[in-house]
Amino acid sequence: MPDHTATIRPATSRYRVYLGDELLLETDQVLEVQERLGERVFPIVAYIAPGSVTLELGPSDTSSTCPLKGQAEYRSFRDIADAVWTYPHPKDTVAEIAGHFGFDTSKGFRVERAE
Repeated sequence: MPDHTATIRPATSRYRVYLGDELLLETDQVLEVQERLGERVFPIVAYIAPGSVTLELGPSDTSSTCPLKGQAEYRSFRDIADAVWTYPHPKDTVAEIAGHFGFDTSKGFRVERAE
């Protein structure tokens, strides 16, 4: 099985999260996570610090397991089920992401650097 690793670094610029054209939040409290599985390098994912996410997130019964990061929990936003995910207790190798939120871009969210 190929190595599955992640590079985690604090963002050097602000990020904005949109739903459609609506700006939901802007913050510089972001960890950029880039995973690598063998030779395959995945795009950077912005994990937003929990204190920066002031949106009303609803419960979800959905969870998933990542071999690298551990058990993910999901939250809903407005009428979008499983809109964001978080790792409350990630594996030790990615402990920095604990409690941070990732926004599911396949559900209409846009996460961009605010350069």
